[in-house]
Amino acid sequence: MSIKSEREAFNWKAFLLMTGLGSLLAASVYGLSNHFSPEKSKDVIWYWNSLYWILLYPSLISSLMINNFRQSKLTITEFNNITDFNTKLLARIEKFKVTTQTLTESSLVFYPTSKFKKVFSYWFNAERMEMKIEEGKIVLIGPVYRISQVEDTLTWNKDFKK
Repeated sequence: MSIKSEREAFNWKAFLLMTGLGSLLAASVYGLSNHFSPEKSKDVIWYWNSLYWILLYPSLISSLMINNFRQSKLTITEFNNITDFNTKLLARIEKFKVTTQTLTESSLVFYPTSKFKKVFSYWFNAERMEMKIEEGKIVLIGPVYRISQVEDTLTWNKDFKK
């Protein structure tokens, strides 16, 4: 069995957009709170604090969000010598508490069943996992942590050995 894993590149456009929107929101909240508060002396700490809340904090949050919503692609080939490979793989994926939706004979889509993960699946389509069965290979596309779990299972589980 041969396994190849690929990660999606960092999306700089989405990062800059999220950072810009977050900075705009933080600057407006910070400006309104300073406008309606009593006049304080603005020393060096105040300027560093405003720099943090307006620029650094939104960029940190958007970086974490963009990294967590990246997709990964796992290509599995040369699995014909393992008996019932497809059913074992489907059983392993269904342990992730997902529902299966069949698009075509060779394409399956898995959606989460937990309410918390459904929210992210509805908003960003981030928790959706897709399985394409082609001639001699299986391609899984989904969240990085789920694809990593499947890859670890295929690498170390005894059921997926010869």
